[in-house]
Amino acid sequence: MPVTGSNLGLMSIRPELFEKRRSLSLLTLAYTHELPYQLKRLIEEIAEAAIRFPLATIVMLANTEIENQSFKKAGIHSLLANELIFGNILNYHLPQTRSQKLFDAVYVGRLHPQKRHELAININSLLCLYYRTDLSTVNKFRESLPNAVFGNHDFNNNEFTLLTGDRYLAALDSSHVGLCLSEAEGAMRASIEYQLCGLPVVTTPSLGGRDRFLQHGFAMTVEPDAQEIAKAVTALKDADFPAQAVRDNAVALIQRDRTRFLEEIQSVITGVFGNDSPILNRFEFFENACGQSTRPLSKALAPTYRQS
Repeated sequence: MPVTGSNLGLMSIRPELFEKRRSLSLLTLAYTHELPYQLKRLIEEIAEAAIRFPLATIVMLANTEIENQSFKKAGIHSLLANELIFGNILNYHLPQTRSQKLFDAVYVGRLHPQKRHELAININSLLCLYYRTDLSTVNKFRESLPNAVFGNHDFNNNEFTLLTGDRYLAALDSSHVGLCLSEAEGAMRASIEYQLCGLPVVTTPSLGGRDRFLQHGFAMTVEPDAQEIAKAVTALKDADFPAQAVRDNAVALIQRDRTRFLEEIQSVITGVFGNDSPILNRFEFFENACGQSTRPLSKALAPTYRQS
């Protein structure tokens, strides 16, 4: 059963499902595990689970090669399967009606010091998109980013609105470049959403895995310096890459990793459940399973779990 989340996923909140039966848990990482203290904690949790659930198999899906090798050295079953390959590609695309380019750059991310918004201070026109936050927090960020539009409030008369679907796609399309400025986090879903929506990307070096899909000519990696970031934004804006070419490149990178993952996970499934295990040769199963993560648990389990 694929599960996602922190700690041990579904095993942590519905342990009775894993007692006295074989199971396979595929665990993604919401935050980098490239640091020793994080690895130590994970090793302890998996060791405890192995005692309580002797028939369970846990496979970590590493976002980076460093994580993958660290897990294997620690005796943890691991596959290199960056979280960004599990999103639904069809949800992020060029809008049918293209937007006017109003902003030099867009930064999608919560308004938090971890995201280092201050590094965008020298960008002439910036669009910030974020998740739910209060107006006082927005106003604090306005003080440090006077050239920024805070779209989730400014597009709705200072009342927060979450931009989804076509509204989100249109907002991204109104910008020339996507920004990734954090020093450490997870794989950062916005980093691939930008590209699937046709935007080149400026990123800083980081831990967490987003760099796996940013090693190409439609992205620039620069030091965490406001002036250098602004220069890189200008360079990518002036390059005026065809949006469809940016998207096609991102899709090709995702499909490359998906193909390898399907081959590797089939071997794991056969090892756990035997040679008569179902063949998973289409990635939609994993897209659908990951899409359940925001739903109530009772509803999320319905498509993936059958009472024996």
